[in-house]
Amino acid sequence: MDLRLTAQPQRYNEKLTEGEPLMRKIAHAFAAAAAVSLAAPAQTAITTTSYTFSGNPGAVFAPGTFSLDFNDATNVYTLNGFNFTLGITAYDTSMVTLASFDANNLIIYDPFLNGALVGQPFDDFSFLFNILSTGPQARTLTYHLQGEGPNREDIIVITPVNTPAVPEPASWALILIGFGTIGWQMRRHRSARRPQLTGLAC
Repeated sequence: MDLRLTAQPQRYNEKLTEGEPLMRKIAHAFAAAAAVSLAAPAQTAITTTSYTFSGNPGAVFAPGTFSLDFNDATNVYTLNGFNFTLGITAYDTSMVTLASFDANNLIIYDPFLNGALVGQPFDDFSFLFNILSTGPQARTLTYHLQGEGPNREDIIVITPVNTPAVPEPASWALILIGFGTIGWQMRRHRSARRPQLTGLAC
């Protein structure tokens, strides 16, 4: 008696035939998603750019970071993150303001900065930067420390760290359908190649 293990070519063909309707559905889903993404108006894309900034050695403040969101539909920048310690004050996003200075520059500032806060229990600052710059830029930080006299100035270096734009919903749909199709195809081919035990031969 010997045990014979033989592959079943007709079963393989049957599986291919059974899989065709599903394959057609997936192809139609791809086509529909592509048509929607092309026909519909472009979705809003939000681009996030992160920055670091630091002063000269011996500066009275520690390096800081901040992030900007740019909405390409409204052409508006918003501040979505800010961390900076000046003197005894640790700043976060809720404590500062982002504003447009001119066509190419934005300014971040502590709203209390006015040069007449001597002796008050807080510090304050302001600096501007070029939003079109893709490399480090040296800018002036104007600041006032608690209990000191007039405002002081120091040079800081602001360095952008670019991050990718958030994908549009249509792009996410195509990505998910693509991964689903690849996974289904791999699973189908694995099962189609598996040999079948047909029986015993004596």
